[in-house]
Amino acid sequence: MSNSVNITYGGYDFQEDGGPIPFLDITRSFLRSEDGESIGTRFDMSVNGTLTPLPAGADGYVNIDTMQDTLLSGFDTDGKEFKVTCDATTLLSVYPKIGNISLPPSRDNWTQTSPYTINLFWEGDPITDNTYVESVSESWNVQIDNSTAKYDWDLTGGVNDSNSILVSIGHSVSAKGIAHYDVGVLVSPAWQQAREWVVGQLGWDGTIAASSGVLNLTAADFSGFNHSRVQEYGERAGSFSVQENWIAMNTGVVGLCGNAIEDFTASVQYSIDSDLTTVSVNGTIQGLETINYGSSPGEYSVTEKKYDAASGYWNCIKPKLLGRATLISSDVSTRSINPTQLTLSIGHNPSNGFITYAYSYDDRPCNFVAGSLGEDISITDLHPVDVFASLTALGRAYGPILQDVGTVTESKKAITINVMMPIYTGCSDIIEAYNDSPASAFVPLLCTIEESLSGSNVTYFKSQDQSNWNPKTGRFSQSVEWTYAPCGGDAPSTSFCS
Repeated sequence: MSNSVNITYGGYDFQEDGGPIPFLDITRSFLRSEDGESIGTRFDMSVNGTLTPLPAGADGYVNIDTMQDTLLSGFDTDGKEFKVTCDATTLLSVYPKIGNISLPPSRDNWTQTSPYTINLFWEGDPITDNTYVESVSESWNVQIDNSTAKYDWDLTGGVNDSNSILVSIGHSVSAKGIAHYDVGVLVSPAWQQAREWVVGQLGWDGTIAASSGVLNLTAADFSGFNHSRVQEYGERAGSFSVQENWIAMNTGVVGLCGNAIEDFTASVQYSIDSDLTTVSVNGTIQGLETINYGSSPGEYSVTEKKYDAASGYWNCIKPKLLGRATLISSDVSTRSINPTQLTLSIGHNPSNGFITYAYSYDDRPCNFVAGSLGEDISITDLHPVDVFASLTALGRAYGPILQDVGTVTESKKAITINVMMPIYTGCSDIIEAYNDSPASAFVPLLCTIEESLSGSNVTYFKSQDQSNWNPKTGRFSQSVEWTYAPCGGDAPSTSFCS
C-alpha cells in the first residue's frame, strides 16, 4: 500500500520524484522592533530526506544524478505552493521562499542514495493587514530653533508687535520588508511591503511638538509649515524610508501677523548738524508654505504658497513700521516721528517666498501743505549796509581814500519755497494736472510776510516773484523778494555797536 502522506512543491512530487517522504523541522520566530514590540512572525523549515530509486528502480550514479537534477529544478523558484497532505486532507499549505539546498555525500557515493536538506522560510503574522516586515524604525527629532529670538513690543496705540518661537521637527521612518506570495503569485516585493508600513506612520503629530517633560510646549498652539519629505527605497535591499521635516510655529500669538518668519533691524541716528533724529527699519519676511501631501497620486497640493504667506504678513506688518520707528527713537528724541517716511524700498522674490523692505523716518516737523511729501522753506533778510566812495590816490601807501556819502543801501526780504507733491496720475487732462499746483497754499504765508513790511514810513516793492510747477515730477518751487526802505523816522543804523 502506498504512503498516504505526500509532500509537493509546485509540480515537484516527493512521493513520485524523491523516494521516501522527507522529515520536516519547523521553527516559528517572533520578529520584534528595537523596543521589543512584536511586528510579526517568521517560519523556518528544514526539509530533510534521501533521494533513492530503490527498491523499485535501478540504482547507479546516473539515476541518482537525474533525481538530484529533478529536485534542484523543482526548487528553482520562490513562492510555489508547499503542500503536505494526508489522503485528501491538506495538513500544510504555504508559499515559502527558498533559503538553500544541500546535497551532502552519501556512504555509497551517490550510487544508491543521496541525502538532501532544503531550507525554506515564509512570513507568518503581518504587522498590519497584509503588510509583512522584518524590521521597522521610527524616530522624532524636536528642538527649538534658536536662529530667531522671541520678542514682544508694545507699540503706540496699544498695538502688539510679537513673534513666535520656532520649533524644528524631524520624523524618520524606515522598514525592511518581506516579499509576500499568495496562491503562487508575488503579491508585492519586499520594498513595497516596507513602504506600506512606512506610509502609514507619516504625518504631523502635535503631541510630539509638545515634548512633555522636556520642552513642555502646548501642542494645540503649534502648527507645522514647510513640510518636506524625502523618500529612499532599496529595491534589492527590500527597504523603504522617509525623512520628513517641519517648521512649527505658534500661530495664536497676539500681535503675530501671519504664517511667516520676519527678521528685522531698527537703528536710530542723531546728528547735531541738522538736529534731526533718523530711524531706519529694515527687514526680510520669509513666507511659510502649507502643504498637503494627500494619500494618493495627484493629491499633492500647496494650500498656501510661501509668497502668498509673505504678502499677507507684509500687509499686516507695514502699518506697524512707524510704531517701531517711534519706539526705537524714544531714547534719543523727544519729538514725534514724522509719519511720512523719508525713503522706502521693497523687494519681492516670489520664487523663494521672500519680501524685503527698507524704510527710513525722521522727526522733522509735519508738512504745512496738505498731501505734500516734503517741504523746504527758507527766508532770507538782506540788511542795509553803508554806501561809501573809494578814491584811489597816487602815492598813498595806505590804499584808497574811503569817504562816507551819508546814506545806506535798501533792505531786502526773500523767501524760497520748494515742495514735493505726489506725482499727478492722470494721462489725458493737462488742465487738471496744471491746476494741481500747490501755489495757492502759500498765498497766506506770502501775504503775512508782505504785511510785515508794510506800515507807516516804509516804502516797499516786490522785486522778484518766480514759480515753477512740474506735474510730471511733482516738484514746485517759488522765489519771492521784496525791496523796502524807510521814508521817515529814525534812519537805519549799520553798526552792531550802536
